[in-house]
Amino acid sequence: MPEWKHSITDNDEASRIFAHHLGYAILNCGNIENLTYAYAATLDGTNFFETGLSGKLFSERKKAVLQSLKAASLSDDLRNEALELWHETNEIMKVRNLVAHNPINRVEIETPEGEQRVLVGVVDMAISAATNIRSLDAGKIENLANRASELSHKLDQCRSRIQRELSGHGPTPEQ
Repeated sequence: MPEWKHSITDNDEASRIFAHHLGYAILNCGNIENLTYAYAATLDGTNFFETGLSGKLFSERKKAVLQSLKAASLSDDLRNEALELWHETNEIMKVRNLVAHNPINRVEIETPEGEQRVLVGVVDMAISAATNIRSLDAGKIENLANRASELSHKLDQCRSRIQRELSGHGPTPEQ
């Protein structure tokens, strides 16, 4: 049985790669968080800081954005695109929250193929059982980072098109 290390700060390449991907994932998930304010401001015609969403959890801000999207005078295609994109945030933010709010441990293992691999186990403190350790290796974290980056970019592009349509310039082609 491999020994879990209670630090991922060891000075090895695998830990540096993991830390890089984890930082990229957290930054891009932060962009998604930020877009709740940007969408609220765009949809409600308020200043970014006057949306009334300060201090609220992501899920509450997202719910407010979804309600505003449903009530906004938008083309059905644009509204549906935005709703679908916001729906895609569910899994990404679930994994982000798991990583950001729970202990992380690191273990080095050898795969059946003889390759060395570093796994990071996130201890899900919401589950009180021996099975609460979930494996998230650097590849899974990199995938999270890339998905969050792509989604935040698409959400922002969609918000720009919403802003244009609401300002009376009509629907715009997808960029």
